[in-house]
Amino acid sequence: MFRSVGGGDSGELVATACTQSTSHPPGYPLLLLLNGIVLKFGGGLGTPAMVLNGFNALLGSLANTSVLLCGVLLSQTVEMFKVDEGGGGDVEEIVKEVEAVGGSVGGGRGSGGGRGGRKKKKGGGKKTDGGGPKTPTPSTHPTTPPPSKHLRPLPPAKFYACMAFASMFGFSRGIWEYCTQLEVFPLNNLLCGLLLMTTAKFIAVETNNKELNEEQRGLAVLGGLLCGLCMCNQHTSSIFIIICVLAVATSMELALLKRDKVTLALTATATLVGLSPYLYLVVRSNSKAIDGWGDQSTLSGFLTHFLRREYGTFALASEWESGEEQDGDKVVRRLILNAKQFNEDTLYLGGIAAARFAWGAGIRGNRAGVVAVVCWLGYSFPGTRHHPYDPEGFDMKTFLDVNVGREDAELYVAGDWKQGDNTQDVYQRVPVGLADKVVAPGEEVELYEFAKALSKNLDKVGRFDKETTIDVVEGSWELVMRIKYQNYFLRASHYIASNVVGFRGPGAQKVGICKVAIRAYEYLLDVSEDDGVLMISRSSWRNAGVVAAVLGRELDGGGEEEELKKAAEAMFKFWGELWGACVREGETGAKDCKEISLFLDHGVNPYSQRKWRGEEGFEFLDEWVGIHEGNIEASRGRGVNPDRVGQ
Repeated sequence: MFRSVGGGDSGELVATACTQSTSHPPGYPLLLLLNGIVLKFGGGLGTPAMVLNGFNALLGSLANTSVLLCGVLLSQTVEMFKVDEGGGGDVEEIVKEVEAVGGSVGGGRGSGGGRGGRKKKKGGGKKTDGGGPKTPTPSTHPTTPPPSKHLRPLPPAKFYACMAFASMFGFSRGIWEYCTQLEVFPLNNLLCGLLLMTTAKFIAVETNNKELNEEQRGLAVLGGLLCGLCMCNQHTSSIFIIICVLAVATSMELALLKRDKVTLALTATATLVGLSPYLYLVVRSNSKAIDGWGDQSTLSGFLTHFLRREYGTFALASEWESGEEQDGDKVVRRLILNAKQFNEDTLYLGGIAAARFAWGAGIRGNRAGVVAVVCWLGYSFPGTRHHPYDPEGFDMKTFLDVNVGREDAELYVAGDWKQGDNTQDVYQRVPVGLADKVVAPGEEVELYEFAKALSKNLDKVGRFDKETTIDVVEGSWELVMRIKYQNYFLRASHYIASNVVGFRGPGAQKVGICKVAIRAYEYLLDVSEDDGVLMISRSSWRNAGVVAAVLGRELDGGGEEEELKKAAEAMFKFWGELWGACVREGETGAKDCKEISLFLDHGVNPYSQRKWRGEEGFEFLDEWVGIHEGNIEASRGRGVNPDRVGQ
């Protein structure tokens, strides 16, 4: 189990659990509520991520238990149908069931004639006309509806077989991986297992008449509740729901639909109760949580989220390969891959057992078994495609045209745009953290406010990173997050470098902006030299030197000599890093390398034209004398250690 935040959607689910805000469509309100309860009563047991990962593992264990119970139930139906075929069973119980129906059976026990029948009393009773009708003997048993089918306990060997296959399910790679971190799938497995078990039990206890018995009425209502709860978690469960609802609705000549309106109404009510957690999304949406997904406070916003319109309504999975059409060959290919993985996870016994069960359920008319087989086949559908390739979909520019610039909301994007959709390139992305704010083309960003936000983040995350409290183990999620944060500081400082030259605000603000950017570049230099986690290109050091040079120009003549010297030292330090990279890469003749070599050779700030060679504290500039003319041997490998600058 993960001790901290896992990969995929796990981080988002942990965050929304802590703030009780809406996750990505369809929102997963049931999981959100359960996570909130767990954190409220068990939050003191560890970090939110650890506690919720543990709860997720518990749900996975319960899901595995539901698979075991469902397997036992389906195996019991197989045993029941064997008895119906005359294949065995308790003879005394069969006799009792026959006698319970009432009436005599010709030629069998209790009949007046034939071998084993009652003997005639000698000399007793009235003679009857041999050709006349016989008066039937009244049954001593009251007339009752046919009894329900009985599910008998499994033989020990078959019960252990069910346990073995349930264990294979629980420890299969796909199931196990999603149980080790907070995800939506373990709860989905649990609910779908319970729904399938309820449906199979409803069918297994069918009677031969056309009325539901009390057990079936209760199972119908429970099934309705489970249908609603399933839809409050993972919408792919709708495949299970459709199959199970059809199986129950068509049982016993439509008994539930035609002759038991009360149970039908109770079942529908239970379904609505199961769907009620979605009301919680509406309530929480009104709190305007900053990390919530969308606005569900309006009917339109709620339906957009519930129907997953951003992904494509009823598109339950992504396309097979980006940009490709779906066809029969891809459907078959995906089903084959699914079957191959299933066989590998079950040590190649699962395919044989599944085929045998499906065949037996079909030829014996075991409807409970047929429902289970159809659910499994249905849950293996490949997905359909969505935007921007769907002719009825939309591209990102269309979405941005509608939403960017709204007064009531801001728009952010995390990660890259969808591959193949370049329509949004006209929009600007402003790095504000792990996500970028999207602004309209030509819109001016308050660079001073941007720099202040960057400074605050440096105080928090930068200090946290320098204290080496973040794990840097190769392949760890902590390392991934560390790189993401460092990339944010890199992109944010680049953003300042790209815009500070043309900044037209007050001089004091321009100085402050440059100082923040230099702090960010120095932080990146420190962490890159410590462990080399983030690969920083030489163009980054060119930009860093430019910011320091601009700062030197703003400070020159202002009477702040110490600040001016610090800016000059930073400028040469960053450009020294660039030159060192040029030497290591054998690119000293490249345009950017030749340009920087000139500034280092002459010890000059090109923006203020101030020459620093020969001044006190800048003796280190002598190491770069002659490099612009090709004399790089004396400086080979130098200019890469910031500790030597200013010494």
